[in-house]
Amino acid sequence: MESQIISNGVPKGFTDLRQNLISRAAVILEELAPAQVKAFRETISQRKGPEHGLAVLSGIHDNSEFNKWRCICIDLLDLELQMHRLENSLLLLKSPTVSFLSNGSWVDYHFNTWAILMQGLLYRTERLIKDVIRVVIRPESCNWKLIEKQTLEKIADFQKRVKLIRDPIAHTRGAVDAIAEDGLIESYILLCGRIPASEMFNQMASFQKKWHKLLSSTSSTIINEIGLICERLSKELPE
Repeated sequence: MESQIISNGVPKGFTDLRQNLISRAAVILEELAPAQVKAFRETISQRKGPEHGLAVLSGIHDNSEFNKWRCICIDLLDLELQMHRLENSLLLLKSPTVSFLSNGSWVDYHFNTWAILMQGLLYRTERLIKDVIRVVIRPESCNWKLIEKQTLEKIADFQKRVKLIRDPIAHTRGAVDAIAEDGLIESYILLCGRIPASEMFNQMASFQKKWHKLLSSTSSTIINEIGLICERLSKELPE
């Protein structure tokens, strides 16, 4: 069964945490640069366009006091974009190929892409967790180290799970071992290596449903857990 979270976007736990953190960052930003924030809101209300609003806010990025909150907001945006990239890779993996590629080449490419994107997703999640705990939770909680340890252990478990999928692609023969089981290597030898790579890729088309089911299930499990992690972090945020 396909993940409802992957097909519908980011998990609720993440969106709730994002809204909470961005709201806090907005309050702090207004405290640090009240005049610029006021001018920005006036500019936006007059519908002059985002470029005018950006001009009004120029210089705020030099405020070192706000850098830690800026990093958290960058983490949030980066992770959300990665979730959408992952969603797109799953949609493309099961979709018909474009006219200038064989089905096998299409499947192989998007299978490899998913593995890279999922590793990137877990890395971004780990970075967000560390920043939120160390910047927001640590000043108010004596248990922040335990919270961080328990949370990062869950991410490490998923990193190992994805590594089992990714490593054969990156460091061993990966899909070639699968097509070798169909006897293609023997014919490759007897034809003195004159089988085009495109024909080898064609063999991978038969794995489309199997690979999509595996990656969708893995994605669903991981995205759901990221949502739960974000939900728990929200509960640890100081009032």
